[in-house]
Amino acid sequence: AESILAKIASGITELPGLALGATLGIAVSPQDGTAAETLLQRADGAMYRGKKSGRAVFHFYEASFEEAQREQMRFEQELRQAIEKQQIQPFYQPIVSLPDQHLAGFELLARWIHPERGIIMPQDFIPLTEELGLIKPLTESLLIQAFAQAQEWPRALTLAINVTSSMIESSEFPQWLEQTTRQGNFPLAQLEVEVTENALIANMGSARMNLERLREMGVGVALDDFGTGYSGLYHLTQLAIDKIKIDRSFFDTSLKNQSDMVKAVLALGKSLHMQITAEGVEHEQLAEWLVKHECDFAQGYLFGRALPVAQITALIGADGVNGPLRA
Repeated sequence: AESILAKIASGITELPGLALGATLGIAVSPQDGTAAETLLQRADGAMYRGKKSGRAVFHFYEASFEEAQREQMRFEQELRQAIEKQQIQPFYQPIVSLPDQHLAGFELLARWIHPERGIIMPQDFIPLTEELGLIKPLTESLLIQAFAQAQEWPRALTLAINVTSSMIESSEFPQWLEQTTRQGNFPLAQLEVEVTENALIANMGSARMNLERLREMGVGVALDDFGTGYSGLYHLTQLAIDKIKIDRSFFDTSLKNQSDMVKAVLALGKSLHMQITAEGVEHEQLAEWLVKHECDFAQGYLFGRALPVAQITALIGADGVNGPLRA
């Protein structure tokens, strides 16, 4: 029976130049129910599972999958409410200048303070946020919170924010960002937008225009995770980029010729008159090596993890008093 179902799912019929397929959901009576309405509902749930795992497949109804669906729906509803109630809050990871290792600014990172589950990390809710089309309201909520918290910060400190491909390719993004900063009374010159190479690929034309507009507004632009995406050199020469952020993977001690690769990136950035930030700096030896090779900024556990605003306020007060910043 399963071989027959597989054939049905993979190709109902074949015509010259055309192949039709189907995704099948199956509920069996009496173990899955006896009422026609119940069986149809559960077969539909099984079909939905098949569509999520790939086309041209079949799945039998499983009670555990139905429970997983309900849990997913609960999580989605909680996520929407968390954005509305500002349960997703800004945390800040320090960025230090080199060689003095004093505080230069922060990267804004999201943390969901869930009333029952505790702190939920971005990788566990950001993909769903994008899937639900909620990334813009989430970003706006985080920025408004951050701008309010940063009112007493020294004007020399920058705030770096991450933006997605859907945002950077939107023609409305620069104006929206300008309006949001105005609403939050935050200077555009203190803001830095971080965008990955992969995020630029979807619509290069729109990305180029938006990055140029951001530069005109006085907003800094950093190419994040440099070296892990596509055509990095092309992007550096064609787009309005002020800073390169070297991905932490370049500092993996198990990699051969690691120092040569990083030195090449540093030399490239300098030749293009760009500043360079090293991510994932966890040891003093690496910080010293970066200073020796004229890296401009660094961030990582050596200087601090992402922290809530209360701890950041104390950190700002201590910087420059006790010497180089340390976690």
